[in-house]
Amino acid sequence: MTNTSIYELKNIRQSYNGKIALDIPELSIAPGSITGLMGPNGSGKSTLLKLLAFVVPPLQGEILFLGKPELPFSSRVRFNVTLLTQTPYLLKRSVHDNITHGLKIRGKAHGVKDPDVREQVKSVMAEVGLSFDDFAHRMDYELSGGEAQRVAMAARLILKPRVLLLDEPTASVDVNSATLIRRAALYARKNWETTIVIASHDREWLQGSCDKLFQLYQGKIFQAGSKNIIPGPFVRDEQGFFHTLQATPTHQPIRVSPPPRENASAMLDAHHILLHRDNPPTAAPTATGRIQGEILRLLGDKNNGQIIATIRINDLDFTIHLTRDAVIEQKLLPGTRVILSYDLDSIEWI
Repeated sequence: MTNTSIYELKNIRQSYNGKIALDIPELSIAPGSITGLMGPNGSGKSTLLKLLAFVVPPLQGEILFLGKPELPFSSRVRFNVTLLTQTPYLLKRSVHDNITHGLKIRGKAHGVKDPDVREQVKSVMAEVGLSFDDFAHRMDYELSGGEAQRVAMAARLILKPRVLLLDEPTASVDVNSATLIRRAALYARKNWETTIVIASHDREWLQGSCDKLFQLYQGKIFQAGSKNIIPGPFVRDEQGFFHTLQATPTHQPIRVSPPPRENASAMLDAHHILLHRDNPPTAAPTATGRIQGEILRLLGDKNNGQIIATIRINDLDFTIHLTRDAVIEQKLLPGTRVILSYDLDSIEWI
C-alpha cells in the first residue's frame, strides 16, 4: 500500500430539494483499507457512496481519486470503482451472463465457452457460495433474494475492482447469504488490496472488520464511537432543566444543556461519559446528567486495545470506551444494568 489517499474529499456539500444531505469539510480514505459508515436512515450514507462511486457530482467541493479530480462515469473510475446496493439489480439473463456483463463491457469476455472466463466465473461463484454447475445456467427470476445478492456480489468480484462500495449489502438477505457476502468482501481486500467502503447497520461487522469507522448524522460525519447523538425534541421542566421528551412512561428523560435552537440535536462525547455499577457520587443537579441503561455488547477495538461498550437507553444506543481492566474489575457483561453520568457542559450541539 502507498501513503497516497485513494479518495480525498474537500468541502463537500450535497443537497436535495434545498435540504442538506451531506456537509463534509474533509475526508480521506487510504488505499487497501476498509472504511465503515454507520448512522440512521437518511443520515447521508447512501449519498456519500454515490459520490464515491462517481454516479453524481457534488453540489459543492471536490473529490480526488488517486490525487486527481474525476467526473462521473469517467473511464478511469468507471473501470475501477463498483457499487453494490441493498437491492440487487440483475439483468434479465442467466447468472453466468450477469456475472460476465462487466467483463464484456470492458472487452474481456468472449462468450460462455471462453475457458479463461469460465474459470473466473467458477472462482467468484465459489467465493459467494454458489455452485457453477447448479447456478450458472439459472435465470435471474429463478433466484432467491439472498442468491440474487450473491450473484450481484460475484459480478463485482470478477472485475477485481480497485474500490468496492457496499450500501447495506446484507440488510435484506438471509443469515447464510449475509455471511458469504461479508466473507467475499474480505476476500477482495486480501487478494487484490481492494479498498472497501461499507455502509451498514451491522455494528459488529463494522467494528470487527473496518480499519476506520465513521458515523453520519444529518449529513455530518464523525469518528464513530466518539459522539453519541441525542435527537430532540427537548422540553423544559418545571425546575427549568432541559431534557428529551418522555414519549412513554418507561422512557427516561435525558438531561441536556439549554438547546441553542428548536430543531438542534445534542452530541455527547463518548470520552466524557462515566460508567457506574452503583449510584455515582452525588453532584450538583444542574451540572450533571444521569441515565440508566443495559449493556448490549462489549467489543474489542482492534486499533487501540480498548473495549467499546454499547449501552441501550430508551431506543438509543450509547457507546463509551473502557479499558479491559475496568471491564474485569466491574464484572461487566452484556445484560448488566449500569448508570451513566456526564457533565452538561460537555454537551455539543448540531
